[in-house]
Amino acid sequence: SGKQIFAAWYQPYRDDTLEPSVSGDADTLYPLEAFQLLYWQGKYREALAVYEKLSAAAQNNDNNRFIKANCLLATDQAAAAVPLLESIAQRNRSRFKLQTNWYLALGYLRLERRAEAETLLRTIAGDAGSPRQAEAERVLRQME
Repeated sequence: SGKQIFAAWYQPYRDDTLEPSVSGDADTLYPLEAFQLLYWQGKYREALAVYEKLSAAAQNNDNNRFIKANCLLATDQAAAAVPLLESIAQRNRSRFKLQTNWYLALGYLRLERRAEAETLLRTIAGDAGSPRQAEAERVLRQME
């Protein structure tokens, strides 16, 4: 099922640029720093709570919205994550744009929207510049 494929492949996005430059207790940090730290620590529910305290500009930033979408996926809230990822993909202003379609495809799978997931995965698999090309090919084989 799509849920099983999602469970097998979903890992919250991480790269070196997301590692917080601050440490300590999230309660003593600015909201954006706390959001980033909690995400890095894998405290996704707490990160979502802090996200709501961010300024409107920070909440509208597609990089922060991408991280929020990952928090939603990690906490089994794909129905909320998918529209957010669709919006990020459409706006195409995130530094995570090469990752967005991958997470959107996984969100579609979690929601059993297999046709939409397959379309995105085929696009990713056909893109030699995609960092998720090989994974997309493997997921497509699993879906057969």
